[in-house]
Amino acid sequence: MKDKVSLTLNGEIPVNLFAEAISGLSGLLHALTEEIAAGKTIEWQIIELSAGSATAVIQGIADTAEDVEKITTAYAFIGRQLQIGNTIPYSPKVIQSARKIASILDGKVSSIEFGIDGEIYHITQSGFQEKPMTKAYSYGVITGKVENLIGHKTLKFTLYDNLFNRGVTCYVEEEKRELLRNIWGKTVSVTGYIYRDIITGRPLEIHDIETVEIVPMREPGAYKKARGALSWKPGDETADQTIRRLRDDN
Repeated sequence: MKDKVSLTLNGEIPVNLFAEAISGLSGLLHALTEEIAAGKTIEWQIIELSAGSATAVIQGIADTAEDVEKITTAYAFIGRQLQIGNTIPYSPKVIQSARKIASILDGKVSSIEFGIDGEIYHITQSGFQEKPMTKAYSYGVITGKVENLIGHKTLKFTLYDNLFNRGVTCYVEEEKRELLRNIWGKTVSVTGYIYRDIITGRPLEIHDIETVEIVPMREPGAYKKARGALSWKPGDETADQTIRRLRDDN
């Protein structure tokens, strides 16, 4: 379970800069909690401090482990975005906290490392893009039909969602290749981090996919089994006849 994150400062680390980094880390985790797991209570505890490498390891504690993992996964994503100097597609509060950590790079601190479950992202520059957001980013589920499975270099497939009937590109990590088994041409529900067009709300991409579940096909005429439906046989009055009779009786 990915319930821990780490932050490491490399170089000559004055106490005030380390304290500022911890403050930024605390702000980042709480801002992500508000954005991704709103209404949930997650306590972030320091479980390890290493003076030699100026490393802090923080563990999230909550009633539901999945809530913590959503935050730690987002933390890793932000580390990756900072590493390549790319846009952080979150709220201004999250961006401000990430900027506070990155701004510590001043020459004495040579690099910063964001870590989660063996993944390490190295940040060596304080600047990153802050372009106007064209995509909104959230955790959720999209249901649709699978087409265009691609397994060369990058594992991905196209999902035509039920609402917009437009292609949504779904990216799957190599270690989750098994999720793609027997899904081509099927209707599935995909759970992960969804990028949407910020104007229309239309889903564009799904990353960090957790589950891909095949939706069972409905039997023809299954609606007739709906609770409250009346059985009907030839000779019985039709629906419009029943409506007229009830109207005339009143």
